[in-house]
Amino acid sequence: MPDCDRLVNASGLLDPTPPAALPESDVASSGFTWGLAQTGQLDKSNNDKAGARRLNDECHRLHREAAAKAKRPWWQFWK
Repeated sequence: MPDCDRLVNASGLLDPTPPAALPESDVASSGFTWGLAQTGQLDKSNNDKAGARRLNDECHRLHREAAAKAKRPWWQFWK
C-alpha cells in the first residue's frame, strides 16, 4: 500500500492558512478591505485542500496502475 498520506503531509497543503492581517485603522473601508483579504485567504485554504485531495487521488491511482502492471505475466514486460 502506498504511503500517500506521507506525501500529502510533506506537501504542506494541509498546513493551516494564516488569516489576513487585521486593519490598522478604524475606518470602515479598512474593515471592508480586511474582509476581502480574509476571503482571499479562504480561497487559498480551499485550493490547498483540493490540491491535497488531487495529490492523494493521483498517488493511489499510480499505485493501482503499478500494481496492475506488476501482476502481468513476465513475458509482457515491454507493455
